[in-house]
Amino acid sequence: NSSLGTAEKMGEKKFGILAGVVENPEGAEISNITISDCSVASSKDYAGGMIAMVSAKTIISGTNTITRTNVYGASAGGAIGYVKQPVTMSGTTCSDGVVVCTGNNAGGLIGYMDASSDISGCTVDVEVSGIQYVGGFVGTAVGNFTSNCSKGTVTGRTHIGGFAGRTLESKTCVFSKNYATGDVKVTSSGS
Repeated sequence: NSSLGTAEKMGEKKFGILAGVVENPEGAEISNITISDCSVASSKDYAGGMIAMVSAKTIISGTNTITRTNVYGASAGGAIGYVKQPVTMSGTTCSDGVVVCTGNNAGGLIGYMDASSDISGCTVDVEVSGIQYVGGFVGTAVGNFTSNCSKGTVTGRTHIGGFAGRTLESKTCVFSKNYATGDVKVTSSGS
C-alpha cells in the first residue's frame, strides 16, 4: 500500500509519478496505490499519472486511485503513457484530472498500447485532449477490455473516441461491456 501526493515532475524524458519505466525482466506487480494532487510533464516523451512506460510484463491490481492529477506529454495516459509489454490491470480509477497530449496517443487511462493486454473493471473521469488517436479511456488500444467506463470529455483533431481513439490494424482488440458517456469534441487543424 502506497500513497503519493503533491508531487511535480517535468522534463524531456519518460515521467510517471510512481515510475518512469517498469523494465524488470521478472516483471512487476503493483497494487493498492493512491496518487493525488500531482502533475507530471514530458515535453518530448511518454508521460503517465502512475507509470510513463511499461517495458516488462506488469500486473496492476487491488484498488488503485489517481485523483486530481494532471498529465502532459508527447504521448500521455492518466495511469500509463506507453504499454510496450503486456499489462493486466483491474480496479484502477482516474478522476478529476486532465491528460493533455502535445502529439498523438492520449487516453484517460492509457495513451498508447503496443502489447496485447487485459484491462478490466477500471473507471476514468478525466478530460483528455490531443491531436490524433485520442480516447476517453485509451488512445491506441490492443488486447481485451472488459467492464470499463469512461466519463470525461475528449477533444482532438482526428481519430477521436469516447472510449478509444483507435485500435491497431495488425493486432487483436476485443471490447466487452465497456461504455463511455463523455462528450467528444473535434477541433480544427488550426486550433
